[in-house]
Parts: sequence; C-alpha cells; structure tokens
Amino acid sequence: MHGMGLVDELQSFGTEGNILFSAGNRSRVTHSRSTAKPSEAVAVIETGTVDKFGFGDTDLALMCASHSREDFHITRTKNMLSKIEAEGGRPAVSEEVNSEWIKTRFVPTGICNNCSGKHVAMMAGAEALGAGAKDCHLPDYPMQLKVKRFVNDLTYDPK
Repeated sequence: MHGMGLVDELQSFGTEGNILFSAGNRSRVTHSRSTAKPSEAVAVIETGTVDKFGFGDTDLALMCASHSREDFHITRTKNMLSKIEAEGGRPAVSEEVNSEWIKTRFVPTGICNNCSGKHVAMMAGAEALGAGAKDCHLPDYPMQLKVKRFVNDLTYDPK
C-alpha cells in the first residue's frame, strides 16, 4: 500500500522522446488509477460536457482529482450531480471530518467518494454523447471507449 504523497517514479521527456530527468524506481509496476483522471477529463471535455452543463474551473479541478471528502468537495460534487443519484460511500480521509459526521449522524453516500468528481464527469460525458449515464461503468460504453481512444492516442508509440 502506498502512502499519500509518495511517487514511485517521475520522468520528464524531451520532444524526441528522450528522458531528460528520472527519479524513483523504474522497475516497480504500478497502475495509473488517479493519475489517469486528467486524461479521462480531457476525453469528457471533448464531448462538449463543460459547455452543455456549465462546468467551471473548480468543477474541472474536481474531475481531475482525488479529494479528501471535506464539505466543500461534497458540496461541489452535489452541484455537479444535480439530477444524478449516487450510491455507496466511504469514510473521509480526515479523522476530524469523520468525527463531525458521527456527531451529526451524517451517512456518506457516493457523493463522498474521493473519485466522485471524475464519476460525475463520466456520467455527464455519457449524457453529452446522447448515451445516458445508466451503464457508463461498462467497458464498451461510448464514454469509456472515448477515454480509451484518448489514452491510446496520448500514449501511442510508433516504434
């Protein structure tokens, strides 16, 4: 399990694909998870979602981030969700926030998940494509395929 803020490897590349700077463990296999969110957000933006739903810079930041489930994150996600219902939930990262939730008998829902901004973005992107949000988690869904194409284009190596 990785600690928060740790980086397994960091690289900077030149225009010819040469490594300009490298730090960390190149041999460690990791999964992209949260680091893929900006790529997913670009694919969502390409659908016209931002204009269609009036998402602003703060919404875009939440689409690209893993958040710590604090009130302003939840409020922003609720604003983004508007008519979309979420399910499930997780404790907050902050013990202070968890204590407050217990005191107020707050029950976290999917809106409180640290990836909620990205999930709302994917649902909104599916809506913008005219596909609806119901099955947007399926791998062959139009929004998922759009993200896959974008990431493939981004990482394409002709060699």
